[in-house]
Amino acid sequence: MRYGRLFSAIAVAAAANPLAALNELRASNGIPAGIVENPAWSANCAAHMRYLELNDFRGNWHTEERGRAGYSEAGHAAAGSAVLANAPSAG
Repeated sequence: MRYGRLFSAIAVAAAANPLAALNELRASNGIPAGIVENPAWSANCAAHMRYLELNDFRGNWHTEERGRAGYSEAGHAAAGSAVLANAPSAG
């Protein structure tokens, strides 16, 4: 149960400030910390997530098709270079 409490504490910290929690975890494991958000990349990822939602998460997750609901160049760029997870369960 000791690990359960630890993971719960990490989850709470991550929910409050994900980058701070990530940097703390990295530093505690001797991995360079100092990870910062790139707001432009975050916006591109948000655009792609919106595209996926508008298209019911159907199709190739690593691209966007011109003409489909929510298509954007920014979302298309993010689709090919990001790993995003917010989809409904496949099961």
